[in-house]
Amino acid sequence: MRAGAPRAASVSFRKLPAGDPIGSFTFSARQRLRTAAEFEHVYKSGQRFSDQLFQITASDNACGFPRLGMSIAARAVGNAVARNRIRRAVREEFRLAQRNLPALDLVVSARSNARNASGAELRADLSQLLTKIRERCARSSKQSSKPTAG
Repeated sequence: MRAGAPRAASVSFRKLPAGDPIGSFTFSARQRLRTAAEFEHVYKSGQRFSDQLFQITASDNACGFPRLGMSIAARAVGNAVARNRIRRAVREEFRLAQRNLPALDLVVSARSNARNASGAELRADLSQLLTKIRERCARSSKQSSKPTAG
């Protein structure tokens, strides 16, 4: 190396505590639904929320943090390029919203209208749905915490 030549910048990564998967807006493997059994449980026991571009099925989990699964069908959306564009938008919106979500398993499915939507439209639609889910869960937890007359 020549004297005075610029050196490559070194990168250091800060380790986060293992118990906090959503500490710094990351999207770790622990926050993904992976197995068919996990998806099946959400589909069978979950509640559905839908909008123009997406349908989300949400079910309670015991993990203590929200988890995301995606079901982006080629039939509805098109080729791999279109599916991956939608997946990236979904992951990014979930990553940013995860701190405000209760402990739920979410399965996001894209509707055929998502094929031609812009990235901003995808994120706005998904953000609306996640807000609707958060509000519904907050309402139901308030109602379930009220004492019943006996």
